Amino acid sequence: AINVSDIEINMICQLLPKDSFGRIIYNNLEDILLKVKFITLKNSIIESQGSDLQRYLFDLCKIEEDKMKQLKGGEDNISAGFLPLRTLINILYNAPRLSLTRLQVLVILSEATISNDGLINYYSFVPIISKTIELMFSPLALKQRAELIETVSFSPSEILLSGLNKDEFEKKLMTLFKSYDIDKNGYLDEYEFIACIESLELNLTRSEIMVLMASIDSSGNGMLNFNEFIGFFVNNLIHLEKEKHLKILQNQIHG
Repeated sequence: AINVSDIEINMICQLLPKDSFGRIIYNNLEDILLKVKFITLKNSIIESQGSDLQRYLFDLCKIEEDKMKQLKGGEDNISAGFLPLRTLINILYNAPRLSLTRLQVLVILSEATISNDGLINYYSFVPIISKTIELMFSPLALKQRAELIETVSFSPSEILLSGLNKDEFEKKLMTLFKSYDIDKNGYLDEYEFIACIESLELNLTRSEIMVLMASIDSSGNGMLNFNEFIGFFVNNLIHLEKEKHLKILQNQIHG
């Protein structure tokens, strides 16, 4: 018999695919079990031998997970090792030792694998976050970034605006917003927003779209009004595209 902890059981349930009725499909259970065992083994090594930053991030995540369990009345109501996307955004943005800007947090979390329930497995993602932050603030990376910003001509705002003035651009966005507000309630829910952004062929991943939505959903209710929708294009999307472009160029230099 294989010993499986409660944390591992929750991770397995999150990773196993489900049918249209929400029932778990067990065909690849063995592969998922091995993957989860590998993740927990790797994380136990990281917690004992990992960098100070990794241990710091694990501690922050565990504290938030414990808070959520207390608020929801027990461990059965929350998947061990998983945190909502919005919670991870707040952890990284508010962490005293990190001093990350909101844009840097968005860039980091755009690499995450997000479940259909909007959860992130922080056991497997913390090492990625740690490595990304360490590389982001290395002297060489900062120097290369400064040089690229000076030499590279990149204006996503021009691409998005397509020569339109501000009023014309907002009118175009209003038409787009209304066309995807299927239930005509004046808001876009997560599914309407994803469909809308995917229709624009901006080459954003699902994780990037969900991170962007979480960052502009000021009320945290999973619904975007038109002002938040405009803010997505004018602020978040333009800056994220610029950061992605710079990251690609830096990877090409290292590659």
